[in-house]
Amino acid sequence: MVKYFTIGFILLGLMSCNRTLVHQRIISNGSTDTVIVVNPDEKDTSYVIPPSQSAVIYEFEVLDKKQDSEPCVWIGPNLSIKKSNGLICHKGEKLEENWSKKIEGSKERKETCTFLVVDADFY
Repeated sequence: MVKYFTIGFILLGLMSCNRTLVHQRIISNGSTDTVIVVNPDEKDTSYVIPPSQSAVIYEFEVLDKKQDSEPCVWIGPNLSIKKSNGLICHKGEKLEENWSKKIEGSKERKETCTFLVVDADFY
């Protein structure tokens, strides 16, 4: 009987060590016009983002107790980011320094990467 309790406590301890990381990539529209984002990774899914709004364009979960974070940089095909007036965003989503990162939680972690676009990014 003691053997079963010992095994149970060991399993409980192992399960309690598991950590998860939910990773989100967000486009935040800080411009004065509606922004349209096309993500070619998702069969050309489009996101229409009004001024002062944001949209989650990519999300995944990592079940790994050793992984603390993921890079924010966009590694898929280039996103198409345009204003509704046709101006194109020239800020590089493939540059890590263009993303801001925030991590919340310790065991159940949520990492949010935000790519802010403003009027000066479009021409």
